[in-house]
Amino acid sequence: MQADALSSLFKALSEPVRVQLMALLLARGELCVCDLVDALALPQSLVSRHLACLRRHALVTATRRGVWMHYQIAPEAREQLAPVLQMLSLIPLAAPDGPSRCC
Repeated sequence: MQADALSSLFKALSEPVRVQLMALLLARGELCVCDLVDALALPQSLVSRHLACLRRHALVTATRRGVWMHYQIAPEAREQLAPVLQMLSLIPLAAPDGPSRCC
């Protein structure tokens, strides 16, 4: 990984909310934005802004299902960031269980 790419990665993960989002997605594989909002207990607009940053840095992908967006860690990011993702898996989070409240 080039220095510029690594610097960009660190910028993308420089916010605790984005680290928590990545850890949640790592734990569950794919989550609806409403589940991420519930898990973090933050406003939807704030969560969406952080997810947009992760998308710009190609760390997550999004799929629209009806009116809801579902997010998952990008396959390329999974391969390239295996050591970082391993560290994220150690973060204790209350990942939402069961079906989504919206989907």
